[in-house]
Amino acid sequence: MAKKANDDGKDLLAGKLLGHYRLDRMLASGGMARIYRAEDTNLDRIVAVKVLMRELIEMDDTLTERFEREAKAVAALEHDNIIRVYDYRRHKDLYYIVMNYIEGKDLADELNDLRRRGKLMDVDRAFRILGPVASALDFAHAAGIIHRDVKPSNILLDKNDKAILTDFGLVLRQSVDQTLGTAFGTPRYISPEQALASEKSVPQSDIYSLAVIVYEILTGDLLFRADTPMQIALSHISEPPPRPRSVNPDIPEAVERELLKALEKEPLKRHRSATEFINSVKAAYAAVNTGKVTRPPSNVRTPVFNEAQEMKQGIQAALSSSQADATPRLEDNRPSTKIPAVPEPKASVITPSRRFPVPVMAGGAVAILAIVAVLAFSALNAANNNGVTGDPTAESNTPVTPQLVSGGVPLKLVYNSTALVILNENAADLDVSGLTLAKPGAEAGIPGTEIRQNMIPAGDCVSLVQVGRDFDARDWKCQGKDYDQVDVAGQSLFWRTPKAAQFEVRVNGTVIALCETTNREQNEECVFNLPG
Repeated sequence: MAKKANDDGKDLLAGKLLGHYRLDRMLASGGMARIYRAEDTNLDRIVAVKVLMRELIEMDDTLTERFEREAKAVAALEHDNIIRVYDYRRHKDLYYIVMNYIEGKDLADELNDLRRRGKLMDVDRAFRILGPVASALDFAHAAGIIHRDVKPSNILLDKNDKAILTDFGLVLRQSVDQTLGTAFGTPRYISPEQALASEKSVPQSDIYSLAVIVYEILTGDLLFRADTPMQIALSHISEPPPRPRSVNPDIPEAVERELLKALEKEPLKRHRSATEFINSVKAAYAAVNTGKVTRPPSNVRTPVFNEAQEMKQGIQAALSSSQADATPRLEDNRPSTKIPAVPEPKASVITPSRRFPVPVMAGGAVAILAIVAVLAFSALNAANNNGVTGDPTAESNTPVTPQLVSGGVPLKLVYNSTALVILNENAADLDVSGLTLAKPGAEAGIPGTEIRQNMIPAGDCVSLVQVGRDFDARDWKCQGKDYDQVDVAGQSLFWRTPKAAQFEVRVNGTVIALCETTNREQNEECVFNLPG
C-alpha cells in the first residue's frame, strides 16, 4: 500500500459494519484495495481490514480470485515477520481480508523522514529491519510463493522497530496460479524479468527488489529516476545501476560488490536467497571493521536453491521458453505406463506459464514498453554467454516415447469437469513430491509439492477442485478422515481444456503418461504407474 489516507478525507465505508468488523478509518489505499483500522466486535480487538475496491471488480473479473489467492497464501505462511490473516469473507458485494493491526509506520515513511533531514539510516538498524524481512521472503519462497511487490511501503515497523512484511496482493504461487499472474508491480522496485512479463517472476525477483531498498538505505537516493513509470521500468531492464559508491563514497567496496550482484539483470547471477544477500552485505561491513573477510552465516531458514546448478535449472525453467516440454503418444486411451525411477530433485523447480503479458502502465504506452523492453532484454541476454535466452512463445510439438520399465506403483485419477481426485489405493503411503499434472507442453502445472507433506497416505486421496465449487471427496471413494484439497483457479483446470484431448502426467519433469481430458459431468478414470 503506497498511498496513505488523508485524515480529513471522507470514505463511505468508514463507520460501517462488515460482518462483525466495524470499520474505523482508512489507513491506506493501493492499486486494488483499501485498508481500514477496524474493531472486531466479537473479540474486542483492533484489526486491519483490507477491502477489495468494488469499482474494480466490474472491470476485471479475476480480481476476486486474486484477492482470495492473497488471503489463502498469507494465511498459510506462519512466520513472525509476515502479516497474519485472521479471516477472509464476503459481505454482499464486498470482499475483505482481516489481518492483525500493526501500530507504527512503514519503512517508506521512515526513509522519507530521514531523506528530508538529510540523514542516512544507521547500518546496524537497517540490518535489524531487513534481516527478518529476508527471512520472511525465503520462508514464502520455500512455500512456493513469490511476493512480487517488495517495497518500503510494504514493510511495516511496529513500536519496537520490528519489521512485518505485508501486502501480498500481487503474490504468485509458482505452481497453481500462473494464469492470474499478469499484475505489474511497482516500477521503482520491479525486477527486469518482472517488468517484461510478470508471471516470469522467480524468487530472485524479490531479492532484486530487496536490493533496491538496500540501495536506497545506503545511498539515500533512488536507484533510477525518470519522468514516467515506463521509463523507470525500462531503466531496470536495460540500464546498469549507478554504483553505490558514486553516490555515497563511505560505502565499502565489498558492500558495493554484493549490492551490485543482487541488482544483476539476470536472476541466475544474483544471490541464492534473500538471507544470503543480507548476510553477505553484513559480512562485507564486518570485514571492514575487523580487517578480515568473514563468512556469512549459512543458517538460512528456508533456502530456495541449495546448489548453483539447481538454482540455474530452476530459473531457466521459469525464464526460458525455447525448450518446450515433450509430449508422448500412447496407443491406448487408458494408459497404464511403467516407468524407470527418476532421481528426486533437491530443490523445487519454478514453472510459470508461457503467457507473456504486456504490463499495463500509465500514459497509454503499453505497446511501446512491450516492444522496447523485449528488444532491450534480448540484447542483454545475447551479449552474455550465461544468459537465459529463447522465444517466449515457442512450444514444441515433437512427441517422445515414455521410458518403460517393469514394476512401479499404480496411481488412479478420477475426474469430471470441476474436480480431479488422486487415489492411493496401495497399502503404503505414497510420496508424490516429484509428480506434476499439466496441460501438454506447458511448463505450469499442479505439482505434488502442493499436497500436504508431499504425501498421500495409504488408502487416502487428494482432490483438486475448481475455486468456489462445493465438493466432497468421500463421494469419490476417499475414505480418509483428513484428506487434502487443493483449490485451483478455473483457468488452470488442465484436465478439462478444450484445446487438448489429453493432459500430461510427469515425474520429476519426465512425461510418463497421457490422460484424456473431459468436459463432462460424468467421471473419467486414468491409471498409470509411478516409480516404485
